[in-house]
Amino acid sequence: MKLLSLGETEALVRKAARGAGRSWGMAEEAGRTARWLEAYGLPGAMLSAALLEKTDGAAAAPLAPQPDAAGVWRPGGAVLCPLAAGTALSDAARALPEDLRLGPVLCPLLILPHLAAAALQTGRSHALCWGDTRLTLTALGALLPPEGAWPDQDRVARVTCRRDVRADAAPLARRHRAAAAQDTIRRLERLAERTYAPETADRRLSGAGAGLTDND
Repeated sequence: MKLLSLGETEALVRKAARGAGRSWGMAEEAGRTARWLEAYGLPGAMLSAALLEKTDGAAAAPLAPQPDAAGVWRPGGAVLCPLAAGTALSDAARALPEDLRLGPVLCPLLILPHLAAAALQTGRSHALCWGDTRLTLTALGALLPPEGAWPDQDRVARVTCRRDVRADAAPLARRHRAAAAQDTIRRLERLAERTYAPETADRRLSGAGAGLTDND
């Protein structure tokens, strides 16, 4: 494991998202999402790497939520991106129903920071639920301990976002550093490297000490 500052984690995931073809805005969301999760000791960097690899180069529209006749948010394609779904969720926070169903969705834990933003906007507690998992955010956007074990699914058929849930436990403590496996960092760096400008002869000559002209 390697310790990173939360800022380093956010920057690395943001660059990786750009390398995977995400827009600047969505790359910013990816970085902030990973940082929020890592602050609670959750695997934001690892989940981000998994999501970006699974959706590498994919068009935005098929990954975005589209409400059906029953109000369920379904993907335009095969599966929802949690960043696209989470961004839409926080944007529509004040108009959301008591129970919003969405899915299938990749890496659903990545929705949590956006649900926290919705809780802050509305001043109401919210919960993200699937299977036996229930993760609750207070009205101040703080995360409570999970009911049951932490989930590790990378794809879930149906997720429900609920509001006005009981939130009377003590929130989890936040951290100042992230712990990421070396393999996770390498996976993110491979994507981030696509954003770097290729080395050219002109760039090499413009480097410090590389010029051929004597200016003395």
